[in-house]
Amino acid sequence: MAGRHRGSGTAGRRMARLAGRRGRPRRERRSPRPRRLRAARSLEAGSRPVRTRVRLTRRGRIVVAGLITASMVLVAALAWLAGTAKADASGSGVPSSAVYHSLRSVVVLPGQSLWSIATRYEPRSDPRNVIQEIIDLNALNGTSVQPGQHLWLPRG
Repeated sequence: MAGRHRGSGTAGRRMARLAGRRGRPRRERRSPRPRRLRAARSLEAGSRPVRTRVRLTRRGRIVVAGLITASMVLVAALAWLAGTAKADASGSGVPSSAVYHSLRSVVVLPGQSLWSIATRYEPRSDPRNVIQEIIDLNALNGTSVQPGQHLWLPRG
């Protein structure tokens, strides 16, 4: 305890603080009332409830701004898609009936193959090119065809 004076340290500071208040009456601390009770009491009195203001942190403001921006981009994209779909449906481009004017419909007979059909309907063209066009037009998976199957052929 050498070197320590009386009143130094935590206890000494507390005593000095209390000594300065001796003449004043001590105030009782009240616990804060819950907001619900305050709002309920003010409603009973006929006045409006107290509203607190929402405060956002910097990160909160960034998140809100990002959400607003993302929603605006989404609305713009949907509007653009709706406009392009409407333009496609409005009849711009080649009418579907014009496509069928350049095609002919054929029913496959028993014993026929794509090679025989290609050479019969396009005798002046290379059958390999005509077969590829038939496959592309009819979305066939291979070169086999069944009797009774309807095929679209290019007019030559």
